[in-house]
Amino acid sequence: MLGIRTRIFRKYSLSRAAALALSALLICLLSACATAGQPASDTQSIVALNAIASPQSTSLPPTATTIPPIQAEPETSPEPSQPPIVMHTVVPGDTVTRIAQRYNIAVSDLLAANNLANPDLLMVGEVLVLPQVTVDYTEGVRILADSRLVRSVHSANFDLHGFVAEQPGILRELTITLDSGQVSAAQIVERVSQEYSVDARILLAFLEHFAGLLSRQDAGDAARVYPLLPQANGIGRAGLYNQLSWLADQLNQGYYDWKYRGATQLKFADNSELQFDPSLNAATVAVQYALSQLLSPAGWRDAVGV
Repeated sequence: MLGIRTRIFRKYSLSRAAALALSALLICLLSACATAGQPASDTQSIVALNAIASPQSTSLPPTATTIPPIQAEPETSPEPSQPPIVMHTVVPGDTVTRIAQRYNIAVSDLLAANNLANPDLLMVGEVLVLPQVTVDYTEGVRILADSRLVRSVHSANFDLHGFVAEQPGILRELTITLDSGQVSAAQIVERVSQEYSVDARILLAFLEHFAGLLSRQDAGDAARVYPLLPQANGIGRAGLYNQLSWLADQLNQGYYDWKYRGATQLKFADNSELQFDPSLNAATVAVQYALSQLLSPAGWRDAVGV
């Protein structure tokens, strides 16, 4: 499953920090193990590397060294660390109210911290000091560019049907009966991608993550009919088309709520909340939001790596 998702993500141009983190960790671990398991270099190698002219004459007789007693300094309590100062650079479209909402701070505190006499006058590029608050934020890594979530000219470079046909899972063989006749699963993915203007690759990534439809041949009937939402939560959403349409709607809601409607919080079914990290972009928020509609808070944290 990891290999298939990696191929999707590479085609998808996810951030290298997110797509290659596991590979980098494995490389580091394997390098460390290899170094630890190898014997020390032989004498000739050491001599050559260090340009030692006469290796037999490098030994020095041991000499006694007297270490004077050290006067112990009285222990002192460390100075309490100050929380880092958080800054915000004003961008086009920013208002005092919107900035305060995004960082979950009071407008009055923001005005006082920056001596803003006229809250209606902000200059693009102006740097504001944000009052310190304790907030639980979502993961702050941008995993996806906005242009890779919204269907665009880049989407045409992805051979959806060819990619699905190359995978070993049941998705390549799955057919769905519609009023117009039988269509392939790839055609359903393409149709939803076009109707909701969402790149097909993010739809495939969710199908693989939740149901293994790209990698598994043993997916049962439930995974074929309810690959994302289980039957109990997917009433009226049976079938690949309905499931993917629901997913695309969630992705769009997360994307546009963040980008244009001032959304700042992620709310789970148990009413627990997280504040979106202010540095995120709309596509990353869209993925985080869609996952929150499918997972418990603990499952969501595992999925996004918090």
